[in-house]
Amino acid sequence: MRGKPHPWGFKVWVRAGISGMMLDFDVYQGSNNGVRVKSGPEPVQEIQRWDKATKTYIDVERPYIVGTYNKFMGGVDLLDSFTAKYKYALKSRRWYMYIFWHTITLAVVNAWLLYRRHCQALRMPKKEILNMRKFQAQLASSLILVDTTLKTTKRGRPSSGNGSPVAAGSPLNAGKRPSLGDGSPNGPSSKKSCAHPPLDVRTDLTGHFPLKTKRGRCRNCSKGYTNTQCSKCDVRLCFSEDKNCFWDYHCK
Repeated sequence: MRGKPHPWGFKVWVRAGISGMMLDFDVYQGSNNGVRVKSGPEPVQEIQRWDKATKTYIDVERPYIVGTYNKFMGGVDLLDSFTAKYKYALKSRRWYMYIFWHTITLAVVNAWLLYRRHCQALRMPKKEILNMRKFQAQLASSLILVDTTLKTTKRGRPSSGNGSPVAAGSPLNAGKRPSLGDGSPNGPSSKKSCAHPPLDVRTDLTGHFPLKTKRGRCRNCSKGYTNTQCSKCDVRLCFSEDKNCFWDYHCK
């Protein structure tokens, strides 16, 4: 497209709010010589502007629509900045795939903005509100794991020596850096503990099986030590006659 910073690609007409939330969009398909709506100068409002000749403020008339535009402008630019933060590394020869993934990205951004609006309405502390990166990661984990069971692992020796082969194949464990220790009171502990799985995954009551692993701290009570681990959530939980954190973690 001639005269644009990026002449090659697709252009999408977007109507967005001041917060960056997309309200409507339309893919540009070439020039349209149809009916165009023109707005006249009425109604007008008086504003003050600096006059260089007299070096004083003078009253001038401005169309009311110009003031409204200046007040609520910037929503599309804010939306573009959100979509450019965490783009998918996608390469395809099919041109429509780029439009499809762009709509998915816009939907994720809208969902995050709605989530943040609801958190602010509930007066949640800012520390508890997820940023866009964590929200996108939890959304992906929920879509992958909710109401699903883990696949059976292949026969043979596991790739890593620590942990059971089923727990090592959990999608929540994919891409994690190996811990410095097993989390036991006598052994070296890791510098940063793993995050909890999304609440939708924890409470779906599907595919949560107890497995035996190395002794470590319970993720529910944070006081006891146990060698029982959830195969899907990939966290250690107390599972004994005196304390059943395995049930509390998945049902409360």
